Amino acid sequence: MRKVMKDNFTVAITGEDVLACMPYMSNVVDNNVISDVVNAANKVLDYIAVSVVSDAIEFDEEGLCIEGVYIGCGHRIVSMLKGSRKMAVVVCSLGQPIIDLCGKFKSEGDLLKAYLCDAIANIAIGKLEDAVKEKLYLEEAAPYTWKSSTDFSPGDCAWNLEEQGKLLSLLPESSCPVQLTASYLMKPLKSISFMMGFGPDLRCVRNKCLCCNLKQCSYKGQIKWK
Repeated sequence: MRKVMKDNFTVAITGEDVLACMPYMSNVVDNNVISDVVNAANKVLDYIAVSVVSDAIEFDEEGLCIEGVYIGCGHRIVSMLKGSRKMAVVVCSLGQPIIDLCGKFKSEGDLLKAYLCDAIANIAIGKLEDAVKEKLYLEEAAPYTWKSSTDFSPGDCAWNLEEQGKLLSLLPESSCPVQLTASYLMKPLKSISFMMGFGPDLRCVRNKCLCCNLKQCSYKGQIKWK
């Protein structure tokens, strides 16, 4: 079974979202400035997600094979995904216009608005990812009373960033909303790729830091599963 889905989501960012992520802003930035940037960002944000769901999966100790493509994600991630009956590979993107808007503020010398715009884009990609995961759970797990795994992206838990190309190879080229640079980063910049599993006997880790072996990391303990 192989299912390909391309979805456009509608997600509105609010000033409250910005202040929830950066509460210190309420003391240093006028609310009207935040509102202006939020309104400008909401006009250009383009929420796109492409997903491939497959049950053609095989695991070994250091990775898994999806549709004949071997993903060497490492034993830590494998231990969280074993038991999956189906796997989803997902790419989410906000499009190029939000990047252009950040660049416009910067070129005009308004570094505060550029900073706020970048922060709003980060909030937006997180909301898009959450919306996609919820949709996949409801469609691929809930009908069977299965669980969904934590989502993992290249770079998590020592998963080599070069594997990004393998994930993207599983998506139809005509539908993929991103391109890879020579250093395996995605363009447009505000994009994310990940994979997650669905099955009756999955280990669900609510904090990805628990399965990461980095000893010193500024995000340690902050990244939580939703």
